[in-house]
Amino acid sequence: MIDEVERVLGYRPENSLVLRLRRGARPAAVLRVDLPGGRGGDAADVARHGPFAREVAALSARVRKVVTVDVVVFGCIPRLAPPGAHEESRLEALAAAVRGGLADAGYPIGWSVCVSGVEMALPMRATPRADPHHGPFVPLRAVSDHKSAPGRASLAPLDGNTTPADSPTGKVAGETPAETPACVVAALRAWRAALRASLPTLTEARCVALSGTLCREPVRDSVLVLSAWGFDAALTVVGEAVRDQRAARGRGHDALARLLGMEVPAGATDGVCGGEAAGGLEAPEPWRVRRAVEVLRTVAESSPGGLAAAPLTILGWLEWSRGRGSAAGAYLDLARAADPGYTLALGLSTLVDRGAVPGWVL
Repeated sequence: MIDEVERVLGYRPENSLVLRLRRGARPAAVLRVDLPGGRGGDAADVARHGPFAREVAALSARVRKVVTVDVVVFGCIPRLAPPGAHEESRLEALAAAVRGGLADAGYPIGWSVCVSGVEMALPMRATPRADPHHGPFVPLRAVSDHKSAPGRASLAPLDGNTTPADSPTGKVAGETPAETPACVVAALRAWRAALRASLPTLTEARCVALSGTLCREPVRDSVLVLSAWGFDAALTVVGEAVRDQRAARGRGHDALARLLGMEVPAGATDGVCGGEAAGGLEAPEPWRVRRAVEVLRTVAESSPGGLAAAPLTILGWLEWSRGRGSAAGAYLDLARAADPGYTLALGLSTLVDRGAVPGWVL
């Protein structure tokens, strides 16, 4: 790997971070940046390398379809003596900071190597990163009060639309501005932009603003469809969702529930939903669901109190749609903890508890 990096760059870099961005069948991309602090530096400064790691993750986001990232840290080439333990610890700490920043941005880490001196390479074991798409449920990241303060401050401009959509207190007479088709489509476009953006650009305030749009049922249901089948499919349910909410408040979206296969058909004993019961819809596209899960987890982690119920419920349905019932149940438990009266979470929990699965996963 080091030979390949040097061959691409045309020289052996010094005091540099080099990333090899592997892209499946496509040629790997190589990115080189100077290490912070110049030559030498103090290992105690590593705590301040967080901004550097985030900048590296943001630069990596410019390369499309990255599958794995290899991290190589090159130290200073000694002129008179071999590098000491101080130099090695500095490089290792910098590599750890970069790996953490890339992992937080959703990049799988492959090789992680420090090159100290002219020939000495120090292989480093990459810190295993919990995968929210496979295996057991991965708990959400706890956000401190200090870090969540900007997000809480952004609640004020949401025009009072922060009552969860299915909460008993969220039902109001008449149509609010957030429920008009134009506003629903505007919120849908904001979510489409978020699903296209790199995770480092989703600030706490932006996450709270996105979560606030889910406090109205037409937006929430359209975002659920957007996460599974894309923008065009979501547009088809906007008018129906608004019409259903005007006509039958408190009953939920029966048509949408049937569309998504969220009702167990009468007389069904095999616990299978979806397919014909789901209006003949095809299975959600895996890459789309994977991206939506990553963004919705980030939004849910930043959403205070009952505001987290909607993104957590959508996460529960997305996991159920790909046959991960245990993960779906964990998200729905969190949604009900955030808002015990959240109707959609309660109904979907019943579906998961019955062992029903969508027909497309069989």
